[in-house]
Amino acid sequence: MSRFSTAVVALVWFLPLTHADSVLPSDDECVSAECALNALQARALAVSGPSKQNASDSTLPGLLDPDISDILPDPDGDSSESGPEEEVSDPSGSGLCSGEAHDRSKEGCCAGTLYDRISEGCCNGDIYDVEHEDCCGGKESYDTRTQGCCNDEQVFDLGQEYLVFGLQCLAPVEPQEDKIPWNCTKEWPPSNYASVWKRYCATKSEDSHMAWAMTPSCQVGWLSVKQTSKSAAEQNALEQCQSRASAYNQETCHVFDLDGKLCARQRCGSKLHDATMIGCCNGQVFDSRTQDCCSGRIYNTETTGCCKGRLFKKEPRRCCGDKILFNSNTHGCCLEDGPQIFRFGSQNCCASPKGICRIPTGITTCCRKEGNWRLP
Repeated sequence: MSRFSTAVVALVWFLPLTHADSVLPSDDECVSAECALNALQARALAVSGPSKQNASDSTLPGLLDPDISDILPDPDGDSSESGPEEEVSDPSGSGLCSGEAHDRSKEGCCAGTLYDRISEGCCNGDIYDVEHEDCCGGKESYDTRTQGCCNDEQVFDLGQEYLVFGLQCLAPVEPQEDKIPWNCTKEWPPSNYASVWKRYCATKSEDSHMAWAMTPSCQVGWLSVKQTSKSAAEQNALEQCQSRASAYNQETCHVFDLDGKLCARQRCGSKLHDATMIGCCNGQVFDSRTQDCCSGRIYNTETTGCCKGRLFKKEPRRCCGDKILFNSNTHGCCLEDGPQIFRFGSQNCCASPKGICRIPTGITTCCRKEGNWRLP
């Protein structure tokens, strides 16, 4: 319960208790459970009833006090609208839900409707079955047998995880210096940085180091690539960033990315995506498991290929080294000395001497050492 809700509950219970004694027996004692329940219900009804007579006798402001706005200002600025009805309760465990008394240990109140706390739950005003349902981020209930919840933000259908996590519900960005209050992590990379960020990520290599430094406002940044050490990459990026930030807005630069750890997050046109799962082709996203991009056109990799920037139908045609189109029923692709095509039965692909050679009559090979060849 929020701080605001707690204050409201306390004030709701403060005012009516000045006249609750007149409803209960003088000794306020019950031997049977039925009597105790009746007493709790009577007290609840007394508490829920308005009492203008004794409101002015209270020494603390309450809900009937015209100055209540000074104690609990409306956070939304409009007291005429309210969310789902909240449960009003007292310390004894009883509660009210749309004027109906109930035991809070067993029942809850969801938008004015009672529900069983053991078998049911409340999600943004909707009651759901806890056996096979759950609440996603306190906003939407979903069926756990057929659906899932991503980052407590979005409900998705099971079986669609690849596209959901690759495009619709991305993993949160976790900068190198995660204690800094970065302003742009949710929409990273912003559209004005997208092109530079993509080029920065394209330099990622196991043989060198890279760093991206930036101010917390994300208004000033600098990158350093192809450095011999992490410290060198960080130092260079920070120094260059700080010299510009000091002249621009006096902010302090910090390391945002180191060695491309955040490079999976990319932008394609207006859409953010996980580049390890989703591709980008001429501003359009595609499923990289079954599709690819050829000269700005998305194609199905199962039936179609791309050779030297041109689409072709597979089987039996293939592309050697992205340069030579050939018939895979009669030829192979040799990459020992650049992309070369050799004919089965009359030529070989050799590692020594490198490349292809013609097989002389009467022998099986023209190679001193057979090379590796394949059907791309």
